Amino acid sequence: TIRRGTGYVAVTTKDVATLSDSAWPHLTILERRVVLEDARRRVLDGKVDLGALMSIWQRLATSDDPLSVGDALGGTGRASSLYPMKGLPTGIDPLLPVARAAAVRAKVRAVLGPRFATVGMVPRADDDFARELLRAAIVDAVSRTGDPVFTREAVRLAPSYRTLPVSLRTIVLRVAADTDPAFAAKLYGE
Repeated sequence: TIRRGTGYVAVTTKDVATLSDSAWPHLTILERRVVLEDARRRVLDGKVDLGALMSIWQRLATSDDPLSVGDALGGTGRASSLYPMKGLPTGIDPLLPVARAAAVRAKVRAVLGPRFATVGMVPRADDDFARELLRAAIVDAVSRTGDPVFTREAVRLAPSYRTLPVSLRTIVLRVAADTDPAFAAKLYGE
């Protein structure tokens, strides 16, 4: 429910499908994140279609606010330490109907691939903290999508993983080991 002039209150089931088009420009960043969480909860409760959530998801996943991106991709802070960021809001991945799972994951790859190309894998000298947070969310999530550009970059960087920031090492090594059996054998000393 949106009350003109008073901001966001809550998403009702009928609001979710139209909210992102009609009211989105009037919401603050925090209100947009709450809309995502309300829609996510309603999908988990079976009251809202996954398509409506994905519409909101795409708006946040392509925003410039790192916390919004993190929420859209599976959680920043509280949730990301418990669940791997798969590019979807927390708890949605297991609910994907088998018939829709491939299409949803392809959409996630289509959105995250270009985002990754923009932020890159390795920090730049002119990055501010917001850019670092944005990269962390995107890199963690895109690493689980099978994006070919990301995979090639991870395989390229893996042999020199000690030069990478600690936050990237596990991600790069996981993807490289999953992709290249020879590298995995060398890494694990087999």
